[in-house]
Amino acid sequence: MYRLLISKDDLKRIRIIQDEVHSIPKRRAECLKESQKLFLIGLENKDEKQVTFALQCFRNMNALKEQVRLYMDDISAEFEGMLNQIFESTARSTYTSSEGKTIPGSASLPNISVASAVQSSLWPHMNDLFEFVKDLLKKMIVLHGVTQRKRDTVSHKLWSDLIGHDDEDRLWRALAYLLQQKFSDHTAFRLTFQSNYPQLLRMINSAFLVPNQLAMTTSAIGSSDSSGLTRDSFYEQYKLLRKSALVLENAFVAKSLSRMFSSVESAFEDSSKRIPDEATTEIVVKSLSIELSAVEFDGELFSQVFIFSDIFSTFL
Repeated sequence: MYRLLISKDDLKRIRIIQDEVHSIPKRRAECLKESQKLFLIGLENKDEKQVTFALQCFRNMNALKEQVRLYMDDISAEFEGMLNQIFESTARSTYTSSEGKTIPGSASLPNISVASAVQSSLWPHMNDLFEFVKDLLKKMIVLHGVTQRKRDTVSHKLWSDLIGHDDEDRLWRALAYLLQQKFSDHTAFRLTFQSNYPQLLRMINSAFLVPNQLAMTTSAIGSSDSSGLTRDSFYEQYKLLRKSALVLENAFVAKSLSRMFSSVESAFEDSSKRIPDEATTEIVVKSLSIELSAVEFDGELFSQVFIFSDIFSTFL
């Protein structure tokens, strides 16, 4: 027995096993790298089969939750990079527009050229940013569709339960926080967002219509890959992004109410008349209608403005 243990053949076999042990981490790293590529390609192409295969590889290597977390972190970093680039490029254009000679007494006046530069530079970039959010939602729908259907072969738990929701929740909170910081980062930016808040809100609303649109499309073509996710499925995420702009919303509503109040107040400036004449009343009604039409696309915002416009209309 002793001779068998120390025979050359046995020693050769030991060396072979040792060589394999050293190569296993390398092969694992290669497999993980290829799975990561397939995972990203699958999400980009909205291909559930590729995503499923990649996630199964992650699961086989006991790295499912870790890899999903890394993906969420990468998305957050990419979003932050886009935001920084948007505001840096806008700030540069603002600085360029603000250069030049000034006239005495103009320091206290609003710089129209700066405001114009911010407007022309900021909104196209913001549109690109929310296109990124739309694409992210599409990817999340694919990921949810796979993880909410597939089960682990050993524990029989859904992949979604194995992954959990903490990392995705952290991602959306990070996006909301980054937006909130940028919305109040610079006076020119803040004023632009406040005065054009409906435009910003339209972008947020449009992004979160994606789940409904995809659900309708998959239902219409009779696809079995439909995850059944709608806008309501992402309502918490929608509320987070909307809440990030709450300060802007409050400022916009305050200005809107101020304009409505001014129009009503002007109708009663003539002390010789007890009530406004028909022409003045029409002007006030038109003013109120303009304010309401600007926000009628969003029920929540409309209700805030409508309540006060209804109060103002009782004076007429």
